[in-house]
Amino acid sequence: MGLVKILKRTALIIGSLVVLVVMVLAIILTVGISINVDGIRARVEDAATEALGRKVSIDGHLAVDLSFRTALEVDGLKIANPSPWDSENFIKVNLFRAQIRILPLLRSRIHIQEITANGIDVDLELKSDGQKNWLFDVSRENNSSPTASTDSGQSISIDLVEVEEFSLEQLTISFRDYESNQSYDFELTSMQGSAVADEPLKIDIDGALQNQRYYISISGDPIGELFKPTQSWHLDASAEMAGVILNVRGQAERPLEGKGFDFFVKLNGDRLGKLAEMIGSTLPPVGAFQLAARLNETETGYALSKLKGNLGQTAFDGKLDVDLSGDKPVVLAELNVPVVDAEPLLSISGKSSQPIENQDVAASDAALQELSELAISLATLNEVDADIELKLERV
Repeated sequence: MGLVKILKRTALIIGSLVVLVVMVLAIILTVGISINVDGIRARVEDAATEALGRKVSIDGHLAVDLSFRTALEVDGLKIANPSPWDSENFIKVNLFRAQIRILPLLRSRIHIQEITANGIDVDLELKSDGQKNWLFDVSRENNSSPTASTDSGQSISIDLVEVEEFSLEQLTISFRDYESNQSYDFELTSMQGSAVADEPLKIDIDGALQNQRYYISISGDPIGELFKPTQSWHLDASAEMAGVILNVRGQAERPLEGKGFDFFVKLNGDRLGKLAEMIGSTLPPVGAFQLAARLNETETGYALSKLKGNLGQTAFDGKLDVDLSGDKPVVLAELNVPVVDAEPLLSISGKSSQPIENQDVAASDAALQELSELAISLATLNEVDADIELKLERV
């Protein structure tokens, strides 16, 4: 009888300890506990350096919050360039914070509560000999890794990735091409939004490209429909830059596969001057312009229908079909242009818009010479079968 009492007391003590441990873990995961891992920062830097083949350093804070919403925060992350490159760092991140929910992982879902990044500088360089600083030396292989992955017996399947809230501010990407001696600067001032399973997608972006401001707005159905579509997924997006506005609205049956899409596209603006300055090229001064069309997938390829627009005083309409079912793509196109305003094209070539009989014969001969020097490879033309009908009424 004494032995039974001892066993009951032992079981009670062990059960109480288990309950106590579970309660403590539940409290920790619910309330959260912050772990400062600055003490092992050097090990983290060495491991990242070994993995990327680049010097990785963390100048600021490194911490992990353990809870049902585990978070990682890094301040002052730097990934250096190898010695031959001009800029010291490939990427610098002032602040990065990510928070992920633990429980959805049990249902093969990655639910990111928050992603915050601020002050990111990326320097991309292309050398004259073709070297690119964004290609990392990760060719070193761990012989045990393939064996471990193939012998595990099971693969991890993720059904859904969702982000409840993300905020990206002050992202700068600089690209330098030493062969052409050209440089480009892309700035993302702010990107805000959310992408969760059962709420509409919403993303707002603003920034600058080559000192020209741009604005992008994207809205759509919940991203849960992207992973397990039960109906068409709808998208409504708009972008504005350098006086040019682009609108895209429509739907797709299988958007992640790029299948079953049907979109209406509209492009318009009041001038091309700012766009020409941005790309460093000369564009005809057509004034106001507009282009609208329906782009959709067909059983055999793609179709561009309800095409209608104008470039200044030149109006046009038509359609285009691309058939990919045969050995070679087949293009069928119709373009109707009632009136062609040649003045913008002539202005950028220095030609006069007066009638041919009043123009210098030498200038006409020079124009014909320019056309004769236009070379198109026959091999390129033979890659596609095309039937194009062009109707011009008046120039």
